[in-house]
Amino acid sequence: MLQLCVFAVSVAVGASLVVFRSGEGSRELRQRQLFEASSVATSKVFRSDVAAGDTAGLNALLQGVRIGEAARLVEVTGSALVAPVQSGTPNISGPGAPDVIRVPVKSTQGVVIATLTIVGPGSNGRSEVLRLTIDVAEAAFLALIIAIFGTLSVTRWLRRRTFGLELDEVTDLIQEQQATLSGIREGVVGLDPDDKVRFANAEAQRLLHLPRRHLHRPISVLVSAGRLLQALSGDIDGKDLLVVSEDRVLVVNRVPVSLEERDLGHVVTLYDRTESESLLRELDGTLSLTEALRAQAHDFSNRIHTVIGLVELGEYSEAVRFATQLQGHDREFADRVGSGVRDPVLGALLVAKSALGREQGVELRIGESTFVGGRVVEALDLVTVVGNLIDNAIDAAKGSNAAWVEVSVEMDGADLIIRVADSGPGVAESDRDAIFVDGFTTKSSRTGARRGLGLAVLRQLVYKRSGGVEVGTDRRSGGAVFTVRLPGALEFDSEMSPEDESPVRAG
Repeated sequence: MLQLCVFAVSVAVGASLVVFRSGEGSRELRQRQLFEASSVATSKVFRSDVAAGDTAGLNALLQGVRIGEAARLVEVTGSALVAPVQSGTPNISGPGAPDVIRVPVKSTQGVVIATLTIVGPGSNGRSEVLRLTIDVAEAAFLALIIAIFGTLSVTRWLRRRTFGLELDEVTDLIQEQQATLSGIREGVVGLDPDDKVRFANAEAQRLLHLPRRHLHRPISVLVSAGRLLQALSGDIDGKDLLVVSEDRVLVVNRVPVSLEERDLGHVVTLYDRTESESLLRELDGTLSLTEALRAQAHDFSNRIHTVIGLVELGEYSEAVRFATQLQGHDREFADRVGSGVRDPVLGALLVAKSALGREQGVELRIGESTFVGGRVVEALDLVTVVGNLIDNAIDAAKGSNAAWVEVSVEMDGADLIIRVADSGPGVAESDRDAIFVDGFTTKSSRTGARRGLGLAVLRQLVYKRSGGVEVGTDRRSGGAVFTVRLPGALEFDSEMSPEDESPVRAG
């Protein structure tokens, strides 16, 4: 079909050119003859010869008017001439009607005194048709040659562009691609060598919030600056890159694509791990609380065994003193938490983390300014923030001399301010931004959850509530201090008031 189209177009163009050139040739010949006749008719010598009836002079002039075989007959008739003066063949019969040009000859006074007639060959008849047929045949042959070379060139170009596939094969391939991309649960984005979007399935458009007109646009224009854009554009190398985008946890992979040593760009896959990461983090939280309860039970068991041992040894007074001391220590910490923190969830979390820290050789302290006179609106968010900060602080502090972690929770109206300090080595200034980047970690997970998301999720959660998080250095130990503000995190009933602030005092 392509060859036929090219051939037909070539023939049509060639025939049109032949007919046009033929008509142009006829018109050009007639214009030339008319110009010659007008030049002769207006010359002084010709007009004087006509007025004087000089037949010999006219014959000499008429011979110059005939241009080769262009004119069959040149004739002058006039009142001053005894007979018409002719040059050429009087018999002008032929297959076509003759082409006659008449030019008036005027005297110096402007009076017509004679007529100059030029008779040319006709342009109609079978000879003209035969001539045009031959010309068209020549044009068709030339068009055939052009069509063959044009078809070969176009076919080679198309095959190079379609990697040797026929048009129907390309159509089938496109349909299969659309079906495959629609059936994949992961997001798939195709980028050309200039990182412009060539295709993106529905899941990728949802995860990246791509606009309707995203094709052939740079990915840097469609996705805001950040770790996600760095992973998509290849600025960050690696496999299964973790990215926290808004409230989602994504796993990004970027794979180069080439064919026959030609760089075709990259294919980026996006896997949404938000639900699975949430479940794993809940499991991590549950295990953390379970570990805290186990630590409490273990600590309690050790104390009971000590008391029983003292009783069996007959050290009754020492057993009473030891039990009284333990009761006072536990009650003191519980009283400090209970009097300063009226939210039961937050209080229970602090008590549980105290037992966990004690088992790992880290003392959990409650800051003197701690006071929360309301209930937390989103308890799960608070557990995520406070639990993550305390766990990180315990990990950083254990192993240090007289290891401790101090937690201060204050309220500013309905805002909650959380401050966690430790006696660990602290956080270098060069790492204070990196610790909040997705995937940055120095620990491993017991549940298989990907590490390095705790602080990233924490910051994302805080920013979602229009809050803030800062990292500093504790002046006493040189350890790290994390300060988090959660706007609107508290609510108050009739028995609570944001003005009722009674900070806890260490006793």
